[in-house]
Amino acid sequence: MMKLSRDEIIEKTIVYANQYGWAKTSVREISKEIGYSTIKIYSEFGDKDQLLQEIQKKGFRLLRDEYVMATLSKENPEEQLIEICLAHYRFALKHSRYYELMFSQNNSLCKSISPEILTQAAEPVKSVIGKIASSKNIVHFLHWFSLVHGFYEVAHKNLSKKEKEAEKVLEDIIHNFIKGIK
Repeated sequence: MMKLSRDEIIEKTIVYANQYGWAKTSVREISKEIGYSTIKIYSEFGDKDQLLQEIQKKGFRLLRDEYVMATLSKENPEEQLIEICLAHYRFALKHSRYYELMFSQNNSLCKSISPEILTQAAEPVKSVIGKIASSKNIVHFLHWFSLVHGFYEVAHKNLSKKEKEAEKVLEDIIHNFIKGIK
């Protein structure tokens, strides 16, 4: 039996969980699926909840990296925010398995994630919003998040839009959001 890295175990767990659902995922089932002993998974991650936390942490780090890269492509904060929104949407599409476990796990949105991880992931967004808004306010960030996350959920699951068309709609939504916070 070859030794798997933490990242390999996480990746294989994500595939399994997205195929069968997190509720039906157990360390025993994961170990069977990947040919690894349950003892090794337990010693590496603790229990199933800690494994989910590791998946979410990795996902939020990846998402934060996308936000940072998006801000580097533009100098104007309004353009940066649009790029961040598009990065969020594209991340959700490209990394749908992470996204599902990060945000939609039994409607327990981010409950198991440490506040530090969420704060780090949100910081690039909050910073750009703070440059645009007439006042610094957490409500602006929550409003922004509701827009982009809600848009993904609706566009991805219910609309028959092509990706570029959906991105254009998202850009229009964010332009209106920017007008509202100035």
